[in-house]
Amino acid sequence: MLADLLESLRDTPRLRWGLALIVGIAWLYSTLLLRDTLAEQGQQYRATSQRISRLRAQLQQPEWAERAGPAKTLAVQLESRLWQAATAGLAQGAFQDW
Repeated sequence: MLADLLESLRDTPRLRWGLALIVGIAWLYSTLLLRDTLAEQGQQYRATSQRISRLRAQLQQPEWAERAGPAKTLAVQLESRLWQAATAGLAQGAFQDW
């Protein structure tokens, strides 16, 4: 069977061209996949390095950790002043009534 395939490959130029085309398409596809993977990994590396640099900057400024507690308390207090209703329409109506 393999000998018949090799013989027909030697005898038929269209078969050789078709096989070369298939190999070329597979090579192009794998090259594009490799390029996309490389670009994605580069983007992940840049995002991770940016996160690390931000964390290092935050570590050099310890006062932000002290400010987080009062800021959360103030946010909770301000959120409690908002209108609370089951739907957005009821909240808008309550605001207009007020």
